[in-house]
Amino acid sequence: MNQFEINQSLLAEAIKLHYKDYRPADAIAKIDLVLQTDKNSFAYSLKATILRELNKAQDALNVIEDGLGHNLRDHILLKLKAEILANNFFRTKEALPCIQQSQIFFEESNRTLKDFIKTLPGYSESEYLTNYLGTKAELKILESDIKHLDNTLFVLDKAKTIETQLISERVRTIELLGVFTAILAFIFSSIQIVTKLAVPDALILVTGIALLLISFLLVLHMVLDPTARTKHLITILVIIVLVLVGLPWYAKKLSMKENSVPHQVNIPLQEQLKK
Repeated sequence: MNQFEINQSLLAEAIKLHYKDYRPADAIAKIDLVLQTDKNSFAYSLKATILRELNKAQDALNVIEDGLGHNLRDHILLKLKAEILANNFFRTKEALPCIQQSQIFFEESNRTLKDFIKTLPGYSESEYLTNYLGTKAELKILESDIKHLDNTLFVLDKAKTIETQLISERVRTIELLGVFTAILAFIFSSIQIVTKLAVPDALILVTGIALLLISFLLVLHMVLDPTARTKHLITILVIIVLVLVGLPWYAKKLSMKENSVPHQVNIPLQEQLKK
């Protein structure tokens, strides 16, 4: 027996070991013996198919890549690669070019081998057309399935994105309501305190409340639209800090001035308003 016949015998044994005796490891060992002397696409595709059926899709893909390294225009390996990429990894964007190339190379292979096939003993035109049209339809159906899967994945991805955005908006709304409620409660309590203070102290407190409101509005603006008008953020923050630092100094200075006038009495703002 020559090497070609030996390899054919090994491949036949591998098919029997896997599909009849359920011994995939022994089948792969037979295929590896063939690949040592003959880098043919059928051996690569058979090994990749067995690995895929064993739920070793990545190993199957590595075998296909190895086979394509010897023949990039092999339509059988390209078809199997497209199936694994789409159905096992859902990488439809990569699978679609593979199946399209497979169809092109299948047509090229058919044109090249057609005349040779006709010279083979027992050639049947009807059998040839049946095989040709069947393979062509199979490749076309696979391409259609991959496109449908790609569209489905696109819709699911959009739906997931929208769901995530809705959840984010809901959380943001709840957070803003909480902050706004806290600010209102603080303002109302501050107003009650202001009416019991002297005019200078009341002005200082009102200024502080105003700055707090400005800060709140600034934070609210940044939450709703974080990309808009951010260039003035540092300037506004510096002004607020300077005012807040200056308020205690002004209050201390005002208190010292009042203490220097013994007969001056601070009249609460509420009483002055009554007058």
